[in-house]
Amino acid sequence: MGAQMQQGDAGLIRTYSGIWFNVINPNFEDIRIEDIAHALSNQCRFGGHCRRFYSVAQHSVQVSQLCRPEDALWGLLHDASEAYLSDVPRPLKHLAEFKAYRVAEERLQRCIVERFGLSAVQPDNVTAADDNALMEEMCSLMSVDASLLVSPQSESSISTIKPCLPVEAEKRFLARFHEL
Repeated sequence: MGAQMQQGDAGLIRTYSGIWFNVINPNFEDIRIEDIAHALSNQCRFGGHCRRFYSVAQHSVQVSQLCRPEDALWGLLHDASEAYLSDVPRPLKHLAEFKAYRVAEERLQRCIVERFGLSAVQPDNVTAADDNALMEEMCSLMSVDASLLVSPQSESSISTIKPCLPVEAEKRFLARFHEL
């Protein structure tokens, strides 16, 4: 189970479940929802630059709830690669200097969606839900003025997000996964 660690192996990390996982050359059989839930619940959005700790796991649950029901699992797992690669804030991720990260992330995400039987391409409504959640999170967690982010024509309603502790975020993530 899991890649075997050998001296000089590059790209291997030890996961929460105890397996060695090859991030650069992933095997979909080594992807475990428990590893994803645990790692994402311990990672803070926005590179930690928010008023209170807010996990990628809680964000993922939020996105899944904003998606169409048939795409809710895709929404829950849209950032699953970050369980193995870590969350990189969106403005940085798109820089030329982060090309290698994007390539690794795309390869890993393809493996994850294969593992969970999802379509190879992220549905448009998942992208829209992620963008909507981002606006809500920025306004609620970063003191960003909503009028700068949301046009008057937008159907988005900015809510107040209540961040939860990592252990609770992990439970919510796993409960949402099992619900779907």
